[in-house]
Amino acid sequence: MAWDIAPGTVRLRAELHNSFAGNRQAGIAALAKFPEILLFSTKAGKLFGYHDNEGWIDSSTYLYTGEGKTGDQKFSPGGGNAAIRDHASTGRSLRLFEEVDKTKTGGVIVRYVGEFYLDKENPYEMKDAPDAESPTEMRSVIVFRLRPTDSAIVPDVPAKAPQPGVIAIPIESHQAEAFISNAAIGETLSERREAALVKRYATHLQAQGHKVNRHQIRLTPGTASIFTDLYDATLSELIEAKGSASRNQVRLAIGQLFDYRRYIAHDRLGILLPSRPAGDLLDLMTELKISCIYETEPGRFEHTRDIA
Repeated sequence: MAWDIAPGTVRLRAELHNSFAGNRQAGIAALAKFPEILLFSTKAGKLFGYHDNEGWIDSSTYLYTGEGKTGDQKFSPGGGNAAIRDHASTGRSLRLFEEVDKTKTGGVIVRYVGEFYLDKENPYEMKDAPDAESPTEMRSVIVFRLRPTDSAIVPDVPAKAPQPGVIAIPIESHQAEAFISNAAIGETLSERREAALVKRYATHLQAQGHKVNRHQIRLTPGTASIFTDLYDATLSELIEAKGSASRNQVRLAIGQLFDYRRYIAHDRLGILLPSRPAGDLLDLMTELKISCIYETEPGRFEHTRDIA
């Protein structure tokens, strides 16, 4: 059977599967007997973080999130994600449908947008999205960049600005990164210790006449904002704080600093800890040109840049 559905056609999804078969539940239905891959963009995708990573971003690009509601998405052999990635080499057409409504009995009504192909220069990227079973936990999802063929129905969509923005915010702002905070249970004990430590060090700096703040980094469309812990504007030092001087916490702080430094102008990097860490961790920070700031007693701090 040759593909004979015109762009703009509205049909019950069940009717499509009656004609072409394919998985009736999955968002990606690679047909076994036809050289087609049916892609369904549904309203239910909002529950799994797909909404921010899906849809038109301009008149020539449609973002489509891969399959997999829990855990990091992968290109599993025989799976839908691999089918999209390899569609050109396997000679399959990508047919995109968007959900329009549902019937009273729960049937899904879809509209055929048209045929698409994977962008050759930038076929996909990995982005953050909530996990279906743990909505407060972030995972990595595959976001495909689809290009419409001449037959597809293309809306007039203004291009979205791709550049991230950085905003200076007060120390008192308590927003935390999505992968650390759990809105369902509130702040953890570790986070409360960290926030208290930041407040004490900020007070210490301000007593010396330093100006301090933190930053909100608004990333590209489809990703959540991230927040730094502290910025000493007087020294131009970007600081990440941890509620423990353990190895895992120090390693996490290093990774976060190396992420933040791409967006925020700085002369120094520093890690703020509640106590002096192990000697080899101090050596690691020195090697990476990261200062260690640790509390010796409540409200009093040692900074490795000041130690001869």
